[in-house]
Amino acid sequence: MKIKKLIAIGLVLSMLLSLSACANTQTQFETSGTSAETEKSSEQSGQQEETSSVAEEAKGVVFPLEEPVTFTMMNNYFNDEKLADNPIMELLSEMTNVSFEHIEVLRADSVEKANLLVNGDEYPDCFFKVPDLDFASLGEDGIVIPLEDLIREYAPNLTALLDEMDGWDDFASADGHIYVLSSVGVPGTAVGSSVLWYNKTWMEKVGITAEPTNMDELYTMLKAFKENDVNGNGDPNDEIPLHLNMSHGWKNMQAYMVDGLHWYKTYMALMDEGEHAGKMVFYPRTEEFKENMLKYLIQWYQEGLIDQNMFTQTYEQSTSIGQTSNIYGMFWNTLAYQAAPEANITEYYSLTPFEKGYFPLTNGFSKAGFAITDKCENPEILIAWVDQLYSDEGGNLASMGREGIDYVVNADGSYTATEGYRRIHGGCGTPCKFTSFYSNKDRGEATYQNYELGGKMAEYGAPLPTITNTQDETKRINDLTSNIQAYMENYVAELIVGEITLEDTWEDFQTTLIEMGVEELESLYQAGYDRANPK
Repeated sequence: MKIKKLIAIGLVLSMLLSLSACANTQTQFETSGTSAETEKSSEQSGQQEETSSVAEEAKGVVFPLEEPVTFTMMNNYFNDEKLADNPIMELLSEMTNVSFEHIEVLRADSVEKANLLVNGDEYPDCFFKVPDLDFASLGEDGIVIPLEDLIREYAPNLTALLDEMDGWDDFASADGHIYVLSSVGVPGTAVGSSVLWYNKTWMEKVGITAEPTNMDELYTMLKAFKENDVNGNGDPNDEIPLHLNMSHGWKNMQAYMVDGLHWYKTYMALMDEGEHAGKMVFYPRTEEFKENMLKYLIQWYQEGLIDQNMFTQTYEQSTSIGQTSNIYGMFWNTLAYQAAPEANITEYYSLTPFEKGYFPLTNGFSKAGFAITDKCENPEILIAWVDQLYSDEGGNLASMGREGIDYVVNADGSYTATEGYRRIHGGCGTPCKFTSFYSNKDRGEATYQNYELGGKMAEYGAPLPTITNTQDETKRINDLTSNIQAYMENYVAELIVGEITLEDTWEDFQTTLIEMGVEELESLYQAGYDRANPK
């Protein structure tokens, strides 16, 4: 099957919330239950009595409001987790007397749907969890309103966080206004989708006593996984040494395969060495990309060390296969919730980066997609409402749900999600505070027993600052990226599966990238980086 057909099939398949101790905050989140099996009906009524009996005040906005108010909200959802049916949103409504009429869209369709609403002048009072929208452009056009003054007046939790972290500029667009709120987490933690996990039990079975420290050692381990019945099921041919799929594909390998650069976005990086030193560069047009990445990927795929279905298999298919069969030797962090059988998950360990200084780390801020539009008549209520999620208690509620119902705290201070747990966060950005409890003690004993991102990975990377572009720059970046990225990804796919050869096509590939405007794309990112790092 030709790779273009494989990609087409893959594309078709893939479419398928304590308040902290601020002067004006009094209400506390009473979210604890007695056990994971607590009766939800009695718990919800008890919580309503406990949490709504005390008012929360933020500069004239007192929750619960004396009279109920309803706003319209557009949000996206992932895996059928719709906010309209979310018990955490229901709890917040009971506590505040604020409710929402939801426009719910799959994340894959959220940008198109939002633009249709804007163009038809039918957009809502606010956007929530829609991080992919171009809010800078919407702000400059007056569709979404500046939030910085509202934050200082009505959002004491978020104000305190931004003051403490010196993060006002990280929230701001290129024109200096804040149009969209970000999540606030613990700086210096690893970008989850960049972390590889390996099966330590398999490693020990093949006589390897220490985790790989470079690409050659990683190759040796993968090859041993391939050539031995390491899962012990009697079939020596069902092991998949390195699992990749359409969501977590070859691009995730960049954090391990390359050195001398700091990652910014998927294919944009700040180079430390070579002819592009000190510059933002589209990495696939460098010799480093060719020598340190492509050659490995081509060899590994052709030797059967990489999942042969990587260009057609969806995330959902990967997790289903992983849950029912112990066949993955390595996979990506965001898969590890679901991509291994319950009995085997604690066998996986995070792979230490090969070189210090370059592994992608967060700066603590991630665009979460909460914005208020000019149609909203009471923006102060909305900003005070969302400010609840920037307290420790509110952040835990948004990111993990209700203690004793959606998760239980283990003896070691970590936590374990209960069966059927619910939360607001999941699948896309959320405007809230991610506490150190969430970030560094995630998952608990039953899963992620060996989760070490907060400690180990922080030694190996350095976060880049938030880079912002002007409205015109952003539009041009989007235009250029859509064509360049599609062309590059198809080229790499054809190389990996062996339809074309690197030697015969590399120069033409580089020439085409330049003709498509890759140098202009780099200059636009460089302009944003230079604004964030004035000399």
